[in-house]
Order: sequence, then structure tokens, then C-alpha cells
Amino acid sequence: MVEIISIEDVYTALCSSKPTLYKAVAGLIFSSTMSPSTIAELTLNDFLVACCEYFDEDEEKSVENLLKKDPWKIIPYWKLKSKNIITFNTPETTFYLFLYLKEKRMDDLNNLANPLFKRGKNNFLTSSKISSYVTEFNTILNLFNEDYGNKFKSKNLIVTFEEIYDKQMYIEIENKNNLIKLFEGKLANNSKFYRYAVKNPYKIKEYYMRLVPYLTARYYTLNNQGTMYKDYLDEDEISRFVQDFYDIELKEDLNLDYAQEQLLCKFAENLIDVHSFDKNPIFLSKLFKKAFVELKLHNYKFVSNKRYSDFSLDKNIDPKINAKKIEEIICFLEMYDLINIDRNEMCKLLIKYMVHNDYYDRTLWDFDVKRIIKGVMYPLIDEKGSV
Repeated sequence: MVEIISIEDVYTALCSSKPTLYKAVAGLIFSSTMSPSTIAELTLNDFLVACCEYFDEDEEKSVENLLKKDPWKIIPYWKLKSKNIITFNTPETTFYLFLYLKEKRMDDLNNLANPLFKRGKNNFLTSSKISSYVTEFNTILNLFNEDYGNKFKSKNLIVTFEEIYDKQMYIEIENKNNLIKLFEGKLANNSKFYRYAVKNPYKIKEYYMRLVPYLTARYYTLNNQGTMYKDYLDEDEISRFVQDFYDIELKEDLNLDYAQEQLLCKFAENLIDVHSFDKNPIFLSKLFKKAFVELKLHNYKFVSNKRYSDFSLDKNIDPKINAKKIEEIICFLEMYDLINIDRNEMCKLLIKYMVHNDYYDRTLWDFDVKRIIKGVMYPLIDEKGSV
């Protein structure tokens, strides 16, 4: 039976008198989701490479030098190509890894091919041995609760990570699913998200860092793990969500410069009602199509043929005349790429909108034209603009 382990139980295990090796292994499983079989194959070199970014440019990269650093400032970046795994572990786990290596391995750090966790002289631990080390903590936890049983085990630590991840990772749902698959080695290396992760490791690390407070056992009493099970998004989280969707789903195809990227994301955020925000990819796709309408109108230079500088369309008794002129702007701005509708139908919708919203039989200024275009385009995107 799979069961969630409380952070308090993880804290109790890590504070127990069990060997540091056990704590390092349990912490690594819990905070990285690496399985015992994966951990059994790790070498000293894997750990060193995972921590490479914490060395100065001209510093010798050795495990000995690594162990002189502050473990509480280190989040290793584990990239295991053979298993398609890209994952991280908490600074708390790094502390126990350092402690284990300093206690047991200081005379055994030069051969980087040696196992990270070993038995005997240079033998790799088996996955079953690693699993048994984790279950050793049940003897401690049963002292506090005689009905605890054998709950503290590897698969339950991983499931607990998944539970915390599900509650705390606020990104678009498809990418949320891909990210946890990436951590667990269940994502194909030719997938779009895997390629994105390889090219943008610091962005993936940024996602992981959102989980660190909730995966750190020593924080378990801090305001009930922060806001561990809140079910809403605040404005900052929505902003990150929008930026994440753009970075992963749109950035590569749109190829905008930095200023245009920022404007597009800002326009998308401005269109959001925080109370109706939806993490569904179809919602986000439509949101960005509307933002693209905003961006195109923002960049468009309304030019008048009149002697005065302000753009305007002359007052016309027949609204189809100005509707046609506005439709030509829509076509010029390539807004038909955002929806599936022909130009004649667009003219009819513009006429209908202008008549019902009192934009007929009067002069139309540039801000009127923008309102008309958005007033027609947004409902069309909602209706026809899904991915």
C-alpha cells in the first residue's frame, strides 16, 4: 500500500541516531525522486558534475574542494543521460551527503569512478540494500507511534515528493506533467520538453527551487510548511505561470526579441481575471492569442492622410465603409493567423459590432479602431482560437 509520509516523520528520521549514510540515501530519494536502483549506480564523478556550477572558473574541480563549500548553498543538478533523468536535491540532502563523505570517504575521493555510496572496498551498493537502509528508520518512528509499521520506505518517499509537487508546482498542466516525468526519468529524450530542459537547466532549477521549502524537513514546523496545501494562485504566481507557458510553448516558435516578449507577457497578464484564471493549455493558448492582438495593435502605426496628425476614419452613414477599412488593418496585421474566418464574414461581424456599440455615423479615432478590433477578435478567439 502506497502512503504519504509526513514531513515531521522525515524530520524525525533525519534527527535519529541512524548512520549518516542512511540519512543521505533517504534524503536523496525524497528530494530528487531518484529510485534506489538509480542511486545505486551513482559515482563520485556524478556528484561532482552535479555540483560543477558552484566552483569558481579557475578553481580545481575536485570532490575534496567541493566538501570545503557550504552545503546549505548547494542544489546539485543531476543530469543522468543513460536514464533520461534531470533532477535536483535540496541543500538539506547536500548537507547529509557532505557529512557522509567527510565521515567515511576522505581517503577515497580521488578515483571519481568509485561509487558515491559503497559497501566494502569499492563495491556499489545494491538497490535492495539502499531500500533496506531506508526502512531502518521505521524502528525509530515506531517508538513514537507503535502502529507506524513499515510506512517509511523508498516508494512512499517518492510518492510524498509527488504529492508536494502536485500541491506546490504552479505551471501549465501539460508542462507540469512533463516536469515530474523529467525528474523521474519517464520523459523521452526526443520530446520537446526534454530538449527545452537540456537547453534551459537554470529554468528547470528555478522550478525545483519553488519546492525546496516544502522538501526541507527541518522547516516542517514553520507555519505548517508555509502554505503547503493552498488551492489558489496569487498574482505573482499567475505571472510566473504565464511566463512559463510562453517560455516553454511559444518562445521557440515566435522568436520575438526581448522587449516584444516582455510586452506580450505583460499584455497576457493584463487580460487575466485572477478569479477565473485557468491552468488549462487551451485557456492559456487563447489568452496569448488575445495578447498577440494587443501586441500587434500596440506596434501598429496608425497613419492619417489628413493634414492634422491624429488618425481618424471619416464619419460615414454606411458603416460598411469603415468596417472595410478596419478589416484591411486586421488583414495587414495578419490577425487571420489567429482565427479561422474569411474576410467577408469578418466585415459582417465588424458592421454588427459597430452598429450595436454606436460606432456608426461618427468619426472613428485610432483608439476607437483598437476597441472595435479587440471587441470582434476576442470573442472569435474564444470560439475559434483553440489549439
